[in-house]
Amino acid sequence: MSSDPNGKQLASELPKLRNGFRIAGLLLISEIVWAVQRSANPYSREAGGYAAALAVILSFLGTAFLLHCISTYHVIVNQVDGWHHQISPRKAVAFHFIPFYNFYWNFRWPREIARFVNWRTQKRSMSGVLVGAGVLAGALAAALVDASIGFVIIFSVFGYISRCLGEALLTPEVPMEMHVNNRSDYVANMLT
Repeated sequence: MSSDPNGKQLASELPKLRNGFRIAGLLLISEIVWAVQRSANPYSREAGGYAAALAVILSFLGTAFLLHCISTYHVIVNQVDGWHHQISPRKAVAFHFIPFYNFYWNFRWPREIARFVNWRTQKRSMSGVLVGAGVLAGALAAALVDASIGFVIIFSVFGYISRCLGEALLTPEVPMEMHVNNRSDYVANMLT
C-alpha cells in the first residue's frame, strides 16, 4: 500500500500551533506588566490601562485561534475519503457556546477525532478521553488560574491532536471494504 497523496495535502493544512503559544506568551507578559503597573500605583485609575486592554484583546484573539484550530481539525477529517465524520466544523465550534453542554462537548468532539485516527491507523493510536480531559483542564485553568496558562495547556493538547492526526493522514489509505459511510459501518468494522 502506498501513502495517500490527499492525506499529505491534508496533513499540511493542520493548524500552526506556534501562533497559539505566541499569543499565550504575549498575554502572560501583558498581565505581568498590568500587575506591576497596578502595584506601583495602587490608587491610580489609569495604571495598567493599556496592558489590561492588550490582555483582553489577546484573550479574545487566543480564543478565536483556539476555535479556528477546532474548526480546522473537523474540516480536515471531513475531507478524508472513506470516512463519514459525524461533526461539521460549524457544529464543532458552535457547541462550545452552550452553557454546561460545553463541558460534555469538550469530550465529545475529541472522541470523534480519536475514532477517525484509530480507524485510519487501524490501531488504538489516540485517546479521546485524554484529549477531552486536557481541553477541560485547560479551560478550567484559564477560568480559575490564568488565561495564558489555560491557553498553554489547551494548545499543548492540540499539539497531541495534530501529531496523531498528521500520523493518521500520512498512513496508507484504508482498504475500500473498511470505509465508513455511517456509524453502523464503523461498529461493524470494529466488531469484525
